[in-house]
Order: sequence, then C-alpha cells, then structure tokens
Amino acid sequence: MGANILLKIHRDFMTPDLTAETFMPHVNSEFVANSGENPQVLTLNEVAVNHCDPRLEQFSLFFRGTPASVLPQGNYLLKHAELGAIELFVTPIIALPHWPGDLVYYEAVFSRLRQQSS
Repeated sequence: MGANILLKIHRDFMTPDLTAETFMPHVNSEFVANSGENPQVLTLNEVAVNHCDPRLEQFSLFFRGTPASVLPQGNYLLKHAELGAIELFVTPIIALPHWPGDLVYYEAVFSRLRQQSS
C-alpha cells in the first residue's frame, strides 16, 4: 500500500506541464527556495536536455546560489514570479568548467516516459 501511495505522489508531482521548454525562458531568473527561516535565492543557470532515448523525456535544471549557505540535498519549494511555486528535489553539485567557480551550484533532474500520443 505504501509503495502505491508513493507512486501516486510521484506521478502527480512529475506533471507533463513541467518541461524543459517551461524553464528555458526563465534562465537567469530567480527562484526563492523555502529552506526554513532563511530563504535562499537560486538563479536558474542552465537548462540541459538529454536526447539519449526517444522514449524518455530527460532534462536537468542547473541553479546557482551563494556559498554563504549551502542547501543540503532535498525537496524544496521554489517560488518564481511567473511560474509560481514548484517543489523540486535539488542536489548541490560541483561547478562545470564553463561556470564561475566562486558560487554554489545545484541540479534538479527530470526523467520520465514520454506521453503517448492519442
């Protein structure tokens, strides 16, 4: 029973409304991460699409933040002026070579089966 509930939550959360195209116009815009008493401002740094399997929709959102306070890996409610509130699982990562090294970076990964056309 518990696994079924978890699967339902996962399916509801991974709505097809959230695509790479949803986020691309918002590169360099700010998202506020609800992290308790001290909300963190994360800037969407990059949207990367992976085309390795035509049956899968896979993309990553890369955010940058200040090194003053690093968010641990976990679920965060990210609020955006145009997109509203979105809950994402983010993980701190090492900066890619083409990014400035004096910031903290985070990744949110999306990987799901593509919707079947009717």
